[in-house]
Amino acid sequence: AVKNLIDLAGAPPHSAAFSASTTAADLLNLSRQGRLAAGYEANVVLMNEAFEVEAVWIRGQQQPR
Repeated sequence: AVKNLIDLAGAPPHSAAFSASTTAADLLNLSRQGRLAAGYEANVVLMNEAFEVEAVWIRGQQQPR
Protein backbone atom coordinates (compact mmCIF):
# COMPACT_ATOMS: atom_id res chain seq x y z
CA ALA A 1 0.00 0.00 0.00
CA VAL A 2 2.78 2.44 0.89
CA LYS A 3 4.68 1.92 -2.36
CA ASN A 4 1.47 2.24 -4.41
CA LEU A 5 0.48 5.48 -2.69
CA ILE A 6 3.92 6.92 -3.43
CA ASP A 7 4.32 5.57 -6.97
CA LEU A 8 0.76 5.82 -8.26
CA ALA A 9 -0.74 8.68 -6.27
CA GLY A 10 2.37 10.79 -5.77
CA ALA A 11 1.96 10.88 -1.99
CA PRO A 12 4.97 11.90 0.10
CA PRO A 13 6.46 8.91 1.99
CA HIS A 14 5.41 10.12 5.45
CA SER A 15 1.80 10.61 4.29
CA ALA A 16 1.73 7.21 2.59
CA ALA A 17 3.03 5.48 5.73
CA PHE A 18 0.49 7.30 7.92
CA SER A 19 -2.36 6.42 5.54
CA ALA A 20 -1.37 2.75 5.40
CA SER A 21 -0.97 2.42 9.16
CA THR A 22 -2.70 4.85 11.52
CA THR A 23 -5.50 5.95 9.20
CA ALA A 24 -6.26 2.39 8.06
CA ALA A 25 -6.28 1.06 11.64
CA ASP A 26 -8.61 3.86 12.75
CA LEU A 27 -11.03 3.27 9.85
CA LEU A 28 -11.12 -0.46 10.66
CA ASN A 29 -11.57 0.19 14.40
CA LEU A 30 -8.36 -1.69 15.22
CA SER A 31 -7.83 0.01 18.55
CA ARG A 32 -4.43 -1.58 19.38
CA GLN A 33 -2.82 -1.23 15.94
CA GLY A 34 -1.55 1.51 13.65
CA ARG A 35 0.83 3.22 16.07
CA LEU A 36 4.13 2.60 17.83
CA ALA A 37 3.21 3.39 21.42
CA ALA A 38 2.80 1.71 24.80
CA GLY A 39 -0.18 -0.65 24.79
CA TYR A 40 -0.17 -1.18 21.02
CA GLU A 41 0.74 -4.46 19.27
CA ALA A 42 4.16 -3.40 17.89
CA ASN A 43 3.51 -4.52 14.31
CA VAL A 44 6.27 -3.00 12.17
CA VAL A 45 7.34 -3.19 8.53
CA LEU A 46 10.89 -2.11 7.65
CA MET A 47 11.24 -0.87 4.07
CA ASN A 48 14.31 0.04 2.05
CA GLU A 49 14.75 3.24 0.03
CA ALA A 50 12.76 1.72 -2.87
CA PHE A 51 9.89 1.02 -0.42
CA GLU A 52 10.35 -2.75 -0.68
CA VAL A 53 9.74 -4.80 2.46
CA GLU A 54 12.99 -5.79 4.20
CA ALA A 55 11.68 -7.14 7.52
CA VAL A 56 8.42 -7.57 9.45
CA TRP A 57 7.66 -7.71 13.18
CA ILE A 58 4.28 -8.88 14.47
CA ARG A 59 3.52 -8.23 18.13
CA GLY A 60 7.19 -7.39 18.58
CA GLN A 61 8.50 -10.66 17.11
CA GLN A 62 10.52 -10.55 13.88
CA GLN A 63 9.00 -12.83 11.27
CA PRO A 64 11.08 -15.19 9.11
CA ARG A 65 11.43 -14.29 5.45
